Amino acid sequence: MNLTQEQLHIIELSKNLKPNEILSIQACAGSGKTYTLKQIALENSNKRFLYLAFNKAIVVESKGKFPKNVEVKTLHSLALSYAKKTLGGFKLIPNINIFDLQKIFIAENNKLILALKSFNDFLKSNESLESQPKFIKEIYQAVLNKELPMFHNFYLKYYALAKDKNLEKKYDCILLDEAQDTNATMLEIFLQNRCAKVLVGDSFQNIYGFNHSLNAFKIINPTYTTTLSKSFRCNQKIIDYANFFLQNFTDQRFTKLQSYCNENISPNNKAIITRTNAGIIEFINQIENEAEYALLKEPDKIFAPLYAIIHFKSAKFDLIPQEYAYFKNFSTTKELYEYINKCQDKELLSALNLLNKGLNIYEISKKAKRLFYNKSAKNFILNAHQAKGLEWDSVELYNDFSPLKDLQEDFIKEKNKQKKQELYLNLEQERNLFYVAITRAKNQLIDTSRNRIFYSSQNDSQGF
Repeated sequence: MNLTQEQLHIIELSKNLKPNEILSIQACAGSGKTYTLKQIALENSNKRFLYLAFNKAIVVESKGKFPKNVEVKTLHSLALSYAKKTLGGFKLIPNINIFDLQKIFIAENNKLILALKSFNDFLKSNESLESQPKFIKEIYQAVLNKELPMFHNFYLKYYALAKDKNLEKKYDCILLDEAQDTNATMLEIFLQNRCAKVLVGDSFQNIYGFNHSLNAFKIINPTYTTTLSKSFRCNQKIIDYANFFLQNFTDQRFTKLQSYCNENISPNNKAIITRTNAGIIEFINQIENEAEYALLKEPDKIFAPLYAIIHFKSAKFDLIPQEYAYFKNFSTTKELYEYINKCQDKELLSALNLLNKGLNIYEISKKAKRLFYNKSAKNFILNAHQAKGLEWDSVELYNDFSPLKDLQEDFIKEKNKQKKQELYLNLEQERNLFYVAITRAKNQLIDTSRNRIFYSSQNDSQGF
């Protein structure tokens, strides 16, 4: 693969990167960012690198790509190793809930919901423990004392607060991938050392705002700012479609994307990408020829919130999925629904909406399990969050993507500053999800969402 001028420039800058200096790389979808990082490591063979990724799948994939002077880890594995070393053994769960807090505090559920939200917000922030109110310090100490179980966000914050990371003793440079999806705690770990630093990612692929993710490119003041604007994945027609939505629904400055690939390849596989898990369920419900489709997301994860509510309403408490076992603490369905609406859990709210449509959830879930094991199909079903980092010859966008023009108009009309900010963030997240979904396509894109109508109205054509 021939390096572009943009890639050559980045590699030359990396050779002279000093301790504490930061090289920023804005890399569009399919621009070869991992390949570029590999070339940086190869051209700096005398240096020791730490490559930080956000999930285990990326680490497994990346370990075989990088040379021996690069150690590949997730941020969580780095933090978990430190926590085990300093705290000893502990029980680890995904998250704590209000019923865990009842072991420490005597308070009404409403107050515990607020307390837990504040505590989780702290864990994802760059704030110190000393600056927190008493109840947050007490919850934090309860986890350290093993009165509450250890969970992922906690040990990440615990590591971020540690003074003895000593990363510069092991590494000369830290490579932070998917920098647009860091939260404040992750960013603190990346910055709190004297190593040279390279952050790479795509501002328009920030799709985890619901999990307090921050766009590091908006926060960090880098020593060098560079761009990878040429896609080796998508043909020019697809790139033009992506450019249209970026230009119309962002106030950020960006380099217009270009294609660097063959446009005349016949599609051999296809993905149907939905905005939501509810969209997956609705699409599966419509499928007649099951042999043509394969589901890429585990059915149990898609249907867990639905079955949690169904089994609770039927008083079949032993059948409630483990992650929703805390439902057993509610006395009535009304009490459960009030909790769902107050905590604003999007998966649970979506499940309630689906149940109100009267679909036969049992039959759809059976079909989903058959599709999940259908390995011979060439049409794949998944949602936009799961699609990130993947690619197919052809992509069909399902009709549940939010209409960006409507979101933009709601934002423009709103006068209240706080609501206006919330609407802006929502528009930004929905635009990014749509961009991610578009740029999974290599040769063909079929858009069935309402966004296609707006594109056609502005381009005197039917678009995709």
